[in-house]
Amino acid sequence: MKQGVDRNNFDLIRFVAASMVVLFHVQMLRADTTLPFLSLGDVAVQAFFVISGLLIVQSYERSSSLASYSAKRVRRIYPAYFFIVVAGAGLGLLITTETIAGYFGPDLFQYLAFNLAFLNFAHPGLPGVFAQNPLTSAVNGALWTLKIEVAFYVAVPLLVLLIRRTGPIPLLVAMYLGGAAWLLACDYLAAQTGRQVFIAIGKQLPGQAGYFAVGMAAYYLGQKRSLPALPMLVAGAALFAISAAIGGAAPEALLRPLAVGFVVLGIGHGRYLGNFGKYGDFSYGIYIVHFPIIQTMIQFGLIEDPLAFVLGAYVIAFLASVALWHLLEKHFLKSSSHYRRQEETGPTAETSSEPAT
Repeated sequence: MKQGVDRNNFDLIRFVAASMVVLFHVQMLRADTTLPFLSLGDVAVQAFFVISGLLIVQSYERSSSLASYSAKRVRRIYPAYFFIVVAGAGLGLLITTETIAGYFGPDLFQYLAFNLAFLNFAHPGLPGVFAQNPLTSAVNGALWTLKIEVAFYVAVPLLVLLIRRTGPIPLLVAMYLGGAAWLLACDYLAAQTGRQVFIAIGKQLPGQAGYFAVGMAAYYLGQKRSLPALPMLVAGAALFAISAAIGGAAPEALLRPLAVGFVVLGIGHGRYLGNFGKYGDFSYGIYIVHFPIIQTMIQFGLIEDPLAFVLGAYVIAFLASVALWHLLEKHFLKSSSHYRRQEETGPTAETSSEPAT
């Protein structure tokens, strides 16, 4: 099916991916080895980047100007992001072990300055907040992917300009292989030095470029021919199996972007599963609200049973995302936005693939 003409399942995929990230973070932040969710987080984030590669390029190509494209991206991502960062600081004031005077110090303002600029890694914590939690005192560690997403937003106009001059294949192959090379270099440095920080660096740009490139390739190929859903799904599953059977960093770096991309595109362009955005777009909200909810539950020792904790954290995150959408997010979007139209009329030929973030 061709992009922009078909009814697709990308809203549903994004919602499932955001839910997978919640499950992953519950297990990770609780340091819980009894739940089988630790393998979900990376795949979910990679799926987001594949979808972004497809839909963000489409958004740019359909925009009347660079200013129009930029405004759409800012309206979709930043109001809720700003609110969550500031709300995190407000939550910290309620639960900090510091005095009020101690809380309103340089650390608080550095937290706000760095996080509002998408530089979460530079100052992830707040004074006296989550300091005793088992894994990290970060207020919202899930936000690390947003700086990569924004970097792709900024890069897309230049990438499209280069593609218009040279065609898509040379650039997209270079992006794919460059991302793989970065991942392998960081894995090598981690093995040689014993410093796991290189693994974290590998996940930053350009380590995610291969996933974005697969999504971009799907957009440009889909302009001229239909993308066969079932063969892509089968090919993606086969590549996952091959990389798992071989093992090691090289198969994952070289095969995983295609594996994730084919599975995402196969499901996205497969049998239409309905207007998942009818009641609103909650996936972005779930993604940006869940981490501090989990951290707060851990700090206060709420719910000991692992599965009950997962259910409780997810329900709270979902309800918070519904409120965030209806009270804030959708009011910054134009009435012609895909998400506003999904609620009112369902998908149309012109809007069914408008990107999420």
